[in-house]
Amino acid sequence: MIIITGEEGLAHGYADRTREDGVFEYFGEGQLGDMVLQRGNLAIASHALDGKSLLLFRKIRKGLRFVGEMVYEKHHAERVPDRDGNERDVIVFELRPLSAVVEKTEEAPKSEPPRTLEQLRELAKAAAGIFPPTKATAIRNIYQRSRVVRSYVLARAAGL
Repeated sequence: MIIITGEEGLAHGYADRTREDGVFEYFGEGQLGDMVLQRGNLAIASHALDGKSLLLFRKIRKGLRFVGEMVYEKHHAERVPDRDGNERDVIVFELRPLSAVVEKTEEAPKSEPPRTLEQLRELAKAAAGIFPPTKATAIRNIYQRSRVVRSYVLARAAGL
């Protein structure tokens, strides 16, 4: 899914911005009247649930420049004037760069013996039910993952 930021929002009463904590505040679609969470706005809010990447581009003089992949965290409403000067509610999406999302893996035992790919696969299958995906929100989202699943995937990839 592609979203584009640029100077055009100024004509409609808003400007996308980056906060000090690294969150990019992206104004939703809709130029007149209150913005609602439907169509493109709903697609942004549900991109992860829909299994879609959220790619941010900045409009430049001769085209577009890729900024990075973003992750929707939440949204809030602000009162701003529309292009006709009428006050309205706008949706402001709070997006974090994917590069700022940290993955935490459980601690490894002090000495882990070498294992075959098949042994790693069986351990990964057994661990799948032990660690349901959990998420703690602070400045970054932290996802807890199983070390044995990680070991199996890395071994199966054989460095690729």
